[in-house]
Amino acid sequence: MRKENGAGCSSKSHEPALRLSLMSTSQHERDERCASCGEPATTRFVTELDNVSLCEGCSDHFLAGGAIAYFPPTEEEPSPPPEDRFADLFKSARVLLNEGIAEEDQIYPTLAFANELGQGLVDFIEEKERLVSAWEDGSDSWAEAVDEFSWRHSSIRPVRVVDGVVILERVPVDVRIHNYPLQEVDIPRVVVLAVYPHKRPPTLEQVASHYDKELLAADIPYAESNKGRFEFSFRDGYLLIEVHHSRTSIPPEHMGTVFRDGKPKFPHPHLVGAFYKMLVGTTSGDGFARHLVTRRRGPAATSDTVIPACVAFYLRDYGGMKEGVEAHRLLKEHVLRAYWKQLPEGYSDSASAQLWRDADKAKNKLLAAAYALYRYDPKYTARRVSRFSR
Repeated sequence: MRKENGAGCSSKSHEPALRLSLMSTSQHERDERCASCGEPATTRFVTELDNVSLCEGCSDHFLAGGAIAYFPPTEEEPSPPPEDRFADLFKSARVLLNEGIAEEDQIYPTLAFANELGQGLVDFIEEKERLVSAWEDGSDSWAEAVDEFSWRHSSIRPVRVVDGVVILERVPVDVRIHNYPLQEVDIPRVVVLAVYPHKRPPTLEQVASHYDKELLAADIPYAESNKGRFEFSFRDGYLLIEVHHSRTSIPPEHMGTVFRDGKPKFPHPHLVGAFYKMLVGTTSGDGFARHLVTRRRGPAATSDTVIPACVAFYLRDYGGMKEGVEAHRLLKEHVLRAYWKQLPEGYSDSASAQLWRDADKAKNKLLAAAYALYRYDPKYTARRVSRFSR
């Protein structure tokens, strides 16, 4: 909170309780800055509530009867105990185990979201509350809440709610329509398809179908055409395809007039599907498939291996716990219980060593899931504050 303080009050009852004390360079940290203007500080300014440093200019201004504004010092809020900080993570892990959910495309985003809840993201907490409430209210409210969440987090979609835990799932493809910035008229400028890493990347037919449905829902025509434009890029681990209509030579400011009674036609879905197929290729050949397939060979790990490993990763990398006593205790008390073999108090046991090797394997997938949660719609920004002080 920014405060303003002044000197020279005539009423004794309103005189600020303060004193100024001059400090030499040896008494003062060289890098300490004035709380008001940011210049090197030379004076300590003390009130009943605050203890801040001022530069010579600000202190002289204050003593001459002028007002100063400054940000009072704040104390860093102590971290809550791990039982509270990771409560959402522990509960989500138990629910995933109870429900027998083995799909990695659900495990990783669900636990990544639960961990972020424990870090104090108010927007995530509010999103969870909306989803839980909508699930309890019924299908119409749930569908609306799912669409809202998915618009903000384009590669993640809520599946259901179990005992207050939101089960999320990575989606392989997302289609969005971007309009020209025109007033009082919606004219589509480009259709953007984002293809995300997934255990089963979408097929040509699935991509074409998603594109078809979005255009139909927006009442945008498409047609067989000998003219059109496709652009693509692979960035941040996903494939982005832009589909442009055939009338791009028209200046954007004239689009509202030219298409006053209709909308420009876009390439046919089968052309979009064919373009995607050319780009994605195969995992063993050219193309982006090798970057989009999250599991290529070998059996998938069981849920009672993956889920504890994910929790172990967060306890170590977010909770600062060593691979041993405290992390094992929390896992045993809050997650494993009857679902997994008991861990020893130390680190030498083969089961515990395997747990931490699995945690290392889960790291990149969990970070990718967390990154996907932060890939917001441009109009949406999360606020990070502590929920434990509310």
